[in-house]
Amino acid sequence: MKVSRAASRLDVVAAVAALHDGYDAQDVSRIVRLEQVKARRARSRKRFNFWAEVAARMAAERSAREAGDSSPIAMPENELETRAGCG
Repeated sequence: MKVSRAASRLDVVAAVAALHDGYDAQDVSRIVRLEQVKARRARSRKRFNFWAEVAARMAAERSAREAGDSSPIAMPENELETRAGCG
């Protein structure tokens, strides 16, 4: 699946899963940053917020893995909005 189309078709959790399935961790981080930059240039608040939520979800999963918790992360929507800077 093309990465730029992920924002229009998938929710945050599915986008993170799709990215992790197709790329290694370093490439996923680079792709998410690149997509955020593209969204900012296009002045698309909706796409920018989507990729900010994806980045926040990935950071939460990474910190949970580093802490030794192997369960999937269930973040409340308001926490995602706060991390994305829109809440």
